[in-house]
Amino acid sequence: MKSPTTIHQHIIRASALLLASGGTALAQLNNWVGEGGATITGPDGLVYGKWTDSANWDNGDPFGSSKDDRVDLVSANGGRIWMDQEFWVTPYIPSSKLGAFSINGGTLQLLDGVTLYKTPRVGDGATIANPGIVTQTGGTLYMNRGEMRIGTNIRLASYGLYDISGGELSTAGGLHPGGNIVLGSRFNQFSDGPSRGELRISGTAVVNLAKPLGAPAQSLLFGAAHGEPESSVLTIIGSTATVNIDSLSMVNNYPDYNAGLIHFQFDQTGPSTIHLARFANLAQGVLNIDYSGTPLTTGACFDLMIADQIAISPSFTLDPADAQDWQMVKLGDGQIGGQKDTLRLVYLGSNAAYAIWTATHAGCQKPDLDSDNDGVPNGVEFFMGQTGSSFTTTPSLVTSAGITTWTWPRDPGAITNYKFQMSGDLQLWTDFNPPHASINTSQPGQVTFTLPGNSPLKFCRLVVTPFQ
Repeated sequence: MKSPTTIHQHIIRASALLLASGGTALAQLNNWVGEGGATITGPDGLVYGKWTDSANWDNGDPFGSSKDDRVDLVSANGGRIWMDQEFWVTPYIPSSKLGAFSINGGTLQLLDGVTLYKTPRVGDGATIANPGIVTQTGGTLYMNRGEMRIGTNIRLASYGLYDISGGELSTAGGLHPGGNIVLGSRFNQFSDGPSRGELRISGTAVVNLAKPLGAPAQSLLFGAAHGEPESSVLTIIGSTATVNIDSLSMVNNYPDYNAGLIHFQFDQTGPSTIHLARFANLAQGVLNIDYSGTPLTTGACFDLMIADQIAISPSFTLDPADAQDWQMVKLGDGQIGGQKDTLRLVYLGSNAAYAIWTATHAGCQKPDLDSDNDGVPNGVEFFMGQTGSSFTTTPSLVTSAGITTWTWPRDPGAITNYKFQMSGDLQLWTDFNPPHASINTSQPGQVTFTLPGNSPLKFCRLVVTPFQ
């Protein structure tokens, strides 16, 4: 429940300044016209108009005067535009193309990445004070069969941000589906200095990253850190975005450094869940939680990822500042009624043991509910050490030599408050709380209640309260 890291705050501030200072330019430079030039017809029969302003895209101005540009909805060809130049958004002077770029509507198809060196780049060679930024509030950007590199470069430090709050970013449609995205400095050397790449998803954004047609095999990659943690960042803000990713990998070639940060920012409505068609490999990274909603009860859960397979290395951990309030729980095949793996976030509250138990076995339900409908409340099954996935048999009363006892199995790790109660009419109940003389806890793994003799009280029950 904390704010993002200092580096994360810096890049947010830098991007806000850059977009604010470029606001007028964005309104003036509407170079993506798509009204004339050659057209391309895609396999679905849709026609794309060629972007005609290559002089501005080549940035014929002197080095250092990087442009801001935008795509708006245009009338010709249904608003669909294709480009015949590389998509580079970076203020880096020697290779300057555009300093910032926004997409407000229409459809932009990037140049086919099969062509040599036609790799979309955001923030290539840029600095933390002046990153390359793409802002998408509407429309559609179709990737190519290449690799979009956000905050990565073969040489030098790089800082890039792709901020999408509306519209769609897709590698699954358009003219050339099948590309991938890499965050951070997958290709840099340690001597190049720190780099950072961030994909930030919020609002009503749709991110649809399909299975790449070639190498690498993952549709979203996190690059290595260069002496600096969290250089590759995936940020999910709110609960209304749609995030479909074929596969995700945080594994890199530098095991001594944590490379990635996955940051969820949400309120009581929960986060936007990442749905993965195949797998997620989580390693050498940090999970950061920024919760800002109403107070939560112990055991409140939120599903962060659902995939065919989720592999979590010990090197992928919760941010230490979040670990006091939250814990990650991985559910395997069939645990939540399906055949998917789930990465679930559980709020520990006042009883971490019960929170983890209900997140794993009882669908995050409260202790007074009955998740498996067998007549035994969740809290009692937790007390007994049951899994909550099958019918639970409760113990019977045993009478010997005129003494009646009731022995319950008890999980020593189930830290909870409990008491026995007796009643003559099922209306008024008399409490027997430990360490009452009638309650024997001397045997490990069980607790025995001795009923009082010659008592008018005819009924008894066990009441378990894991937390107040």
